[in-house]
Amino acid sequence: MANNNEKVVIKLVCENGQLRRFRVNESIDFNELKEYICSMINVDETNFRITYEDEEKDRITITSTIELQEAICLSKSSPYLKLFLQSNSNVSNSQQESKHLNNNNKHRILFSTKNNSNCRNNKESINQSIHENVICDNCNTSPIKGIRYKHVTNDYDLCEKCWLKVDQISPGEHKFIEFDKPIISNLQSIADQFIPGLNINNLLQTFSPILSQIMQNNNQCQNRFYSNSNSNS
Repeated sequence: MANNNEKVVIKLVCENGQLRRFRVNESIDFNELKEYICSMINVDETNFRITYEDEEKDRITITSTIELQEAICLSKSSPYLKLFLQSNSNVSNSQQESKHLNNNNKHRILFSTKNNSNCRNNKESINQSIHENVICDNCNTSPIKGIRYKHVTNDYDLCEKCWLKVDQISPGEHKFIEFDKPIISNLQSIADQFIPGLNINNLLQTFSPILSQIMQNNNQCQNRFYSNSNSNS
């Protein structure tokens, strides 16, 4: 529980670029904070939302006293708590733009392993997915978490955030596969439906040496072919 006498410095960033700095009690209620902001910059509390950046630079929305206290706790190592004020109209426009981007990008997906269910457990499962040893080729995030977008023909991957900008990053009609889970997990899910009891990991370990040998033999054949072609020319 916060000490009522302790203060926290708030740096408020308004949409017009205006900055406000003030002190409040650490134990301040969220509604009290909103009322204070409304009186200070003369806005209607129903027309804006308050956000902050957490330790991973994600923008977090504050809607309750509990969430406000969490933000204050995270700011302990900083000289102030930086809050951002955003009007609800701009929030709606941003959401519509994001939805529009997602709809535009759907034609770029050749195949998806994602379950379209809106079930909360399904969404949480996707968010917790970690694609080990897979790096986003645009922002270098490693490993990719959540949904992975794999180029169909090239060794090229994008994370969810970069996928929203795929038309700028990878213009044209390049196709991608959408993986909601690591590839092994997806293969195992398919196997469970058709061949119960089949362990994909064991199967891959068994056939990997064989596949490697086939690829090696294929490369050797290609090298001999090109070598003979060059000697005959």
